[in-house]
Amino acid sequence: MQILPGIYLINGSPYGRHQNTYLIHREGATLLVDSGDLYNAALPDVERNAARWGFRLEQASHMLITHAHFDPSSHAAALQRRGVRIVASPQTATALAAGDDRCIGYAVHQVFEPCAVNDVLEDGQELVVGGLHVRCIAAPGHADGLVVYEIVLEGERCWFVGDLLITTHAH
Repeated sequence: MQILPGIYLINGSPYGRHQNTYLIHREGATLLVDSGDLYNAALPDVERNAARWGFRLEQASHMLITHAHFDPSSHAAALQRRGVRIVASPQTATALAAGDDRCIGYAVHQVFEPCAVNDVLEDGQELVVGGLHVRCIAAPGHADGLVVYEIVLEGERCWFVGDLLITTHAH
């Protein structure tokens, strides 16, 4: 489902799933935001949904992980093996590397596959990919290390906040 020009929801409630995955293809860059499962293997469905829009997941240079819970992050290791760089906050990076209870696999009766994060972003830091500027904003609460990723596109401030996307006009 295309949400805005160049922003696609390729997993989530329109597909009968809880967890959201976004694909951003703008300014010479392709990024993913979160990708994981809850109770069943969603990665093949995520691949099919991306293909509907003419994309392969391997086209993404980076996947931005909002937090370490199983539903936004359990595809990280599989996508990293395909050449996608994994981006997360320091606390999320530590949890993903350990694959421990912070990833809450126990809550969905799944085993989390550990993944070493490639790029660690602190609060306020920016990642530049192609012409996209991604700003990391700390938002702990739901999970230690939870972050919001902000990207401004054509004057619209897009916040990717784990399970939803918020847009406002940038001033």
